[in-house]
Amino acid sequence: MIGYDPEAAVIGCAILDEHAGELFAELSENDFASESLSEVFAGLRRIWNKTGRLDGACVKSLGSEELVNVAIACCETVPSLSGWRIYAKAVKDAAVKRRAEKIAGEIAFGDLAVEEIEKKVTELNQAMGGADEAQTVSMTDGVLSWMTSQTERKEYLKTGFSRLDKYSYIDRGDFVVIGGRPSAGKTAFSLNLTLNFARQGHRVAYFSLETSPQKLVERMVAAWCETDFERMKRRQLESRDYDPELLDALAQLPITLVQAAGRTVGWIRNEAVRLKAEIVMIDYLSLLRGTGRDRYELVTNLSLELHEMAQRTGITVFALSQLNRGGAGKVPSMEDIRESGQVEQDADLILLLYKREEGSSDPGNETVVIGKNKEGQCGDLYFWFDGQHQKFNEVNFTQ
Repeated sequence: MIGYDPEAAVIGCAILDEHAGELFAELSENDFASESLSEVFAGLRRIWNKTGRLDGACVKSLGSEELVNVAIACCETVPSLSGWRIYAKAVKDAAVKRRAEKIAGEIAFGDLAVEEIEKKVTELNQAMGGADEAQTVSMTDGVLSWMTSQTERKEYLKTGFSRLDKYSYIDRGDFVVIGGRPSAGKTAFSLNLTLNFARQGHRVAYFSLETSPQKLVERMVAAWCETDFERMKRRQLESRDYDPELLDALAQLPITLVQAAGRTVGWIRNEAVRLKAEIVMIDYLSLLRGTGRDRYELVTNLSLELHEMAQRTGITVFALSQLNRGGAGKVPSMEDIRESGQVEQDADLILLLYKREEGSSDPGNETVVIGKNKEGQCGDLYFWFDGQHQKFNEVNFTQ
């Protein structure tokens, strides 16, 4: 990358790659030394804010032919799309240095009063801190904020399963992992959650990297309308087998199904923001495209990116994860999460599904183990999975 221009590389990556959202979050047009590149960046941001996406065709919307030519040139000279973080940091570091030099010059050579110098020193410290200045809260402010919050009603996300809601406190911006071995019911459980969240009016984006949206719709119709799933698959349903009013209500739910095979976390984040999603489901984590020298490093990076996505956007992210096959027949634990311990570290809540063998003394036929819970208790929850209708039902205990 000898001799490359990081400012041009950033613009090229914003257009050609799937990290425009991150780049616009990290940088502003004021960070560019080149006036023309600053104008192009500002124009691309306006297009992004309006449409939620960028591609080569968007360049034509920049306006003047000069800016269009500049943008095209940036796309043609990007050393490597995978280096977008490096280019963004170089642009930010150079911008901070320019601001610091400007302020230092004003202090050294300007005819300033003491009060003005103190103000400039503060500006210099802020400039040297860059955009990533730490968010700090004094204990005084923290305690006052806590006292105020105790007088307000706190609304956590309701899963639709009363016992799960009793023990978990799922909040906006949380990262939740649903783990299970193959055929444990992860997709069916996540679709039940999707329906329950959408029923309450939450906008849900379901990103499927394995199953087609149409097959997901079939499962949701079976669960919502309590329609025979087997007969549906065989195309043997008759009009009396489902309620048109229920079907119409399902069609009105704020759910978007997205075919996401081969996509990155950055692409999913951009789509989720564009769709104004409050909740995101990802089926499943290790099928996402990412970077890493091996599977362990890949899954580690994906987990970190999903956790960061949840925290920065305030979107609650649910990611499905395969468990190791080696523990088949045993109660799953967090150590069974495939290929990386980073998932266990990043998640706010981990739910582990497993089918119990016939003859088990436990109630129901499915157990959801709360393996990790930052805000509440861990333990086992019991369900009946109705495969005929693709529906999870809680086991009701008499109190």
